[in-house]
Amino acid sequence: MQLDNVKTLFAVIASVVTILGGGYTLSDKIGFKWTRPVLTWAPEHFNISNGSIDEPFRAVVAREKHRDDCEVTGFSISVQDSNLELFPATPSNTKFSGPASDTIDKYAYKFYIREQDYDIISTGEATFMGVINYSCPEGTQRIPYPPNLKFTIYSSSNRPD
Repeated sequence: MQLDNVKTLFAVIASVVTILGGGYTLSDKIGFKWTRPVLTWAPEHFNISNGSIDEPFRAVVAREKHRDDCEVTGFSISVQDSNLELFPATPSNTKFSGPASDTIDKYAYKFYIREQDYDIISTGEATFMGVINYSCPEGTQRIPYPPNLKFTIYSSSNRPD
């Protein structure tokens, strides 16, 4: 290999490294953050149980967690009834943890519709919604559950056996 070819190769490599480094620095200065997602949901593994309005429902959720450098700072769930009205729900567990990995983790918990909403929530097909807030080095990340998690709410007197 000739000396000129080696010099050219090193010059090209040095230029590429400089451009990449300069681009990263410029993006920081203009406020663009390079972020990796904290997790990826696996909606095909989600399962929300049907049930009576006055009994606990069971939620199985699944995710692939990508990062260990973010802490859960908030978790909330709600139910959108058959009339599209939104009601808060109460989970049996409010803190989830686990190491990052390249496998899908499933976890389950129960959730309850508030007693004060029994008479005003519409029964029938409902949608389960949730949001987890993470505090990460680059700032807060708000991660909603996947859309269209459907289940059925029965009145306490109209539950199928």
